[in-house]
Amino acid sequence: MLGVLLVAFAGLAPAQTVPKPEKVAELRMALRDLLVEQIHWSRTLVLATRAGKDAGQKFAGLFTAHNRAVKDYLQAALSGRAAAKKAASERAVKNARDMDALLSGANPNLPQGAVLNLLGSHWAHHVAQIESAAKRDWAGEARVWHDMRKHILTIADALVEAIAKQFAERLQ
Repeated sequence: MLGVLLVAFAGLAPAQTVPKPEKVAELRMALRDLLVEQIHWSRTLVLATRAGKDAGQKFAGLFTAHNRAVKDYLQAALSGRAAAKKAASERAVKNARDMDALLSGANPNLPQGAVLNLLGSHWAHHVAQIESAAKRDWAGEARVWHDMRKHILTIADALVEAIAKQFAERLQ
């Protein structure tokens, strides 16, 4: 998440040493992955909109609301506002329910609740990542990132399986 990455380096004094090349390469790959995923989702939204304008717009709104909840939680965590963190989490849960309803309604191979369960774990990863970053616990943040990345692939795989079953004739 770009916000966490930028917050991690915001306010830090300029380095007085030369960075380790392997750490620069690791940062490069993380940022590249992040930005490639961002443009992937932008493309997905364009294609979804083409497939069904109303559904595509609804999904785009839900995806944007998810990102907004992450940003709001991050800002609240960094400023120590517990009530704002709770509000962001509540919005994220409502958003996950709405996304579950949209996707399970659009695809008979996604039973109601399946996407909600996946997104619940995804939100927990966001929270753990943000809390680690807010405490400047970079080892903890790295562990969460590893788990989060693995889990996002699980979400992608679940969606691919359902879409492939629904549109098998288009994947010949």
